[in-house]
Amino acid sequence: MRTVLLFALFLLAAVARCADAATTVTDCAAPPVTTLNGTTVLVLPGEDVILRCAFTELPGTDRVQIVAGSITVDGAQGGSLRATGKTVAVELVAKRVVIAGATFEATNTNGHLEVHAEDAVEVTSPSTLRAGDKLTVECASPTCTIALAGIEAAAHELRVQANGTITVRPPSSFETHGPIDLLSMRSLHGDVVFAGALPLPIAVPGVGKAARAVAEARAVCRCVEGEESGPHKLHTGVEGRLVIAAPEGRVVLDGVEAHAGESIDLTAATSISMRAATIDNCGPKNGSFIASAMTCMVDGAKLRDDEPDDHPTLACSVTGAAAVFGTCSAR
Repeated sequence: MRTVLLFALFLLAAVARCADAATTVTDCAAPPVTTLNGTTVLVLPGEDVILRCAFTELPGTDRVQIVAGSITVDGAQGGSLRATGKTVAVELVAKRVVIAGATFEATNTNGHLEVHAEDAVEVTSPSTLRAGDKLTVECASPTCTIALAGIEAAAHELRVQANGTITVRPPSSFETHGPIDLLSMRSLHGDVVFAGALPLPIAVPGVGKAARAVAEARAVCRCVEGEESGPHKLHTGVEGRLVIAAPEGRVVLDGVEAHAGESIDLTAATSISMRAATIDNCGPKNGSFIASAMTCMVDGAKLRDDEPDDHPTLACSVTGAAAVFGTCSAR
């Protein structure tokens, strides 16, 4: 009995230690916030950190960094990050990062904003991430996923990369600015899914699969109450490249509005769905629009490629009928 009691006390102590590991920061100018080599830092390895204050540079610094077991930036309670330095100005490193309706800004023209996680990244509406130069959201473990909902992101080079699936829910906006800019979203071993831009069809008695598919593509259906709506927007600058890749999975771009100034490269192992999407690389700089997969679904899509190509290159088995499929002069 004594052994069981001691074991129970040990478990309670362990739980208490885990509970104590959660740290809520409401004063970003007081310990545990400090400075190191020109950077304002909050370093609590292994702890769960909840940020509820404006994390900006302390005197004598021009960068900010948070390193923890997990990081939650609570925008509704005042959590945000901002810095004016060059190169890596704003950086988060943790096993899990949650950006809950918060704003991150690396304001310098040469400033970088970087979010690095091991297990998961989650962004909820309304969140804004801006960098003068490079914006990177990266998830590294084999099953790591990225979930973005109601995000506005802007930079010169914008990269989102995960080993697992990347899911984006509307309203979302991703924008890059020139010269020679890049907007890249890549899942190494999962899918890239822009979800919720089309109504979600439900079973209708007496309606066959083919009819339901057409209804979904044209957004003519009965929908589940509360399902999100509104397009995803991906826009590059005048010399911009848009790259979306799932080399071992699928890419879903249904209802997306995407424009690239120069080139578009869509790659998937299985399928690329572009139903009811508007996607073009209508200049001003000439480039290519290539989609490569086993199958491409184009019901109701408007797909345009700039000259000299007379239409986008679909290196896949095409299903469905596009509303527009041609050059940038096509309407």
